[in-house]
Amino acid sequence: MKKLLALFVMIAMLVSMVACSGNNETTTEATTTTEATTAVIAPGVNEGTFKSGVYTGTSSYATEGMNMTWNFVLTLKNDGTFTISDGTTEKGAGTYALTNDCYTLTYSDERTSTFVVQKDGTLRMTKDLPYGIATIQLALVGEIVFTYRSDVPTDSGNGDNTGNDNTGDTSVYTIAAGTYSAEYEKVSAMAGTVLYKYTATVGADGTFAYSVKFAMGENEMDGSSANGTYVVDGSRFIFTDSEGNVVEGTLTAENTLKISLKASPMASTPYEVTFVVAK
Repeated sequence: MKKLLALFVMIAMLVSMVACSGNNETTTEATTTTEATTAVIAPGVNEGTFKSGVYTGTSSYATEGMNMTWNFVLTLKNDGTFTISDGTTEKGAGTYALTNDCYTLTYSDERTSTFVVQKDGTLRMTKDLPYGIATIQLALVGEIVFTYRSDVPTDSGNGDNTGNDNTGDTSVYTIAAGTYSAEYEKVSAMAGTVLYKYTATVGADGTFAYSVKFAMGENEMDGSSANGTYVVDGSRFIFTDSEGNVVEGTLTAENTLKISLKASPMASTPYEVTFVVAK
């Protein structure tokens, strides 16, 4: 009788763990190892207090001949709906809710993912993340963590102050002083894959500067750089460098700047990159 009771308790514990764990249908062969499985599923319980708002995160995957980086903007609204994007293009939408000891994202196409709130208020995914037509697997990229950036932008013109979407949205975003980062991956037959890493500084005094570094073989090289001033007009970010050249970018979300800037003197055209707050 005692053995039967112990078996029943173990089964109940396993069922409660599965709801918020990373045991996904898309698990790759790599997850059959003990190390990979542990990295995906532990722990899956909320430890902090959830707060709706705009969260950002970054994830990357590198293997021989391939380097990929994703910049996420996850908006969790007060009405229980969410959107996820790259700062410009929507990559998914649906609803979210507290389920057992974690939160579940339910996409409009019925795919799901889960996350937990960590002690510091960040959100850590505990299940593979649907993103556009793809699904980003935790077994391949490791942790995906979202950091709170701002409240949900308030829609104007209709008195709605809940952060819900409304027809005729004219939301205006802002950018705070600080250090920002962006990346651009260039693939060519001659040079192969080159990852340009941008760093920008937005000054509270209206100054803006950026610089670029990239690897050429095993050597780290300095790319383009410029400094000057900026003004924000609505969601337009207008940068005037020290030589009088003007480049206009767009604030696509809170503290998220999309702008085209040269990566190196060798590049014939500037690359469009999206700056987010640097970690």
